[in-house]
Amino acid sequence: MEISQRENLFKLAKCGGFKFTDKWFPYTSGWIGPYYVQSMDICKTGLSFQTAIHGITEIVEGIIFNSGEAIDVISGGESRDWPFSFPIADNLGIAPLMIYKDGKKFGPDLKGKRVLHIADLNNEGSSPRDKWIPAIRNAGGIITDIVFFVDRLEDGVQVMKDLGLKSHAVISLNEESWNFLKENDFINQEILDSLLNYWKDRKAWGIKKLLEHPEILLDMLKKEKEAGLSLKNSKGFKIFDIFYPLIGEELPKTLGFENEEEFKKNFI
Repeated sequence: MEISQRENLFKLAKCGGFKFTDKWFPYTSGWIGPYYVQSMDICKTGLSFQTAIHGITEIVEGIIFNSGEAIDVISGGESRDWPFSFPIADNLGIAPLMIYKDGKKFGPDLKGKRVLHIADLNNEGSSPRDKWIPAIRNAGGIITDIVFFVDRLEDGVQVMKDLGLKSHAVISLNEESWNFLKENDFINQEILDSLLNYWKDRKAWGIKKLLEHPEILLDMLKKEKEAGLSLKNSKGFKIFDIFYPLIGEELPKTLGFENEEEFKKNFI
């Protein structure tokens, strides 16, 4: 593991940027997992934030050196990318670009300009795919690289490839990272084993954990029903829809229902 990754991983963990569980957390995508990471927590102390910016700056300088081409614009998306993108633009004397979720942009004209995007976290890759990269390319910008402070190394990896981007990260959450956190007493052996199993096969990990702890899903669904959430906004239904094809009728039975139809009658 590179020195920059070790330093930033240690400081992010020290700042409380991770939450772990021996059960499972729901993710917005509909998958479940053993941890949350909040990359913005690195901003809790000035020195930690400074280490993060230094790590990103090194990567950007490497991209410029290896390509032999100047970068004209550093972009960041609303709003968690901006604390990372602005200092990089300032450090390197490059024009900053703010991209808003509604597609508006504030900054230089992009036509024919080489743009590099800085982002806080790569998870599912939906924001770059649906918002930031189209905004850049539709304005005539040329983008080939994207830099994340943290990459979960999940679906977003393939999304970046599909976008034709070279993806870089200061912190890559892989097996080496989880072992590092154990060695530095941020997690115990039980959590490490769970993280490694999730890392190797999140589908198998999710099936096992969901069947072991269906009460979490039931509680979610009950609260969402009480709140009057639509199916579109229900994390619980997303989880069920992803895992039902993988588990079959065992899933509704584990939740206390005879079949899928009976399950849905109780929550729709």
